[in-house]
Parts: sequence; structure tokens; C-alpha cells
Amino acid sequence: MWSKINLMIVFLIAANQRSMSQNQEPKNLKIFDIILTTLDSDYFDPTYGGLNWKSITESFRPKIKAYRSDDTLYYLLNKMLFNLGVSHLGALPPDKLNEIGDPQLTFDGAAGLDVMSLNGKAIIT
Repeated sequence: MWSKINLMIVFLIAANQRSMSQNQEPKNLKIFDIILTTLDSDYFDPTYGGLNWKSITESFRPKIKAYRSDDTLYYLLNKMLFNLGVSHLGALPPDKLNEIGDPQLTFDGAAGLDVMSLNGKAIIT
């Protein structure tokens, strides 16, 4: 049987989630819009690799608006950015920047070329 304390706890959790949602939505959309504005002005490929970038970003807008945690927000932002197919692009919360260290030390990859010596000369392939 539900006691008054149990009902009060359920009410407080629901009220807190509603408050969190209302407080998180503007923050989520502000971060989302900053990313889009930055990409529009600074991304190296104005065609976004031939993708319909506007359609992709608009499909993510309601999802990003709805989520209440920073972890989920940045997961969705990165899922959106990964559509671009570039390895050097991602979103991190500002408070996590110092935790990841040097990104070049934490990700595997190659420069896309090999250097070897052939008859005393450097050969790049």
C-alpha cells in the first residue's frame, strides 16, 4: 500500500524531471545551434560531402531538445556529426576537455600514406 511518503517521493521525482526538462531544453538547443553555426561558417566542405545536412540536422533537433542529460545530449550531437564521415570532428562537454588528454594519443588511425626508403631515397606512397 502506498504511503504518503511514497507518493511524495514520486511527486518530487516527477516535478524534478519536469523542471530538469524545462531547464535543459534551452541549453540543449543553444549548444546545438552553436555547433550548426560553427559548421556553417568554418567547416572545410560547404557541400557537407553531398549530404542533405539541413535535413539531417533538423531530424536531430527534436531529439536533442527532448533529452535531459548531458551524456545523452553529447551522444546525439556526435551521432549527428558522425554522419559527415570525418574522423576529426566531435562534440565534448567543456568540463570533459581536460579529461580526454591529447586526442591524437587516444584514437587509432593513420595519416593515409607510407614512407619508405628505396635506393637511398624517401618514397611516399
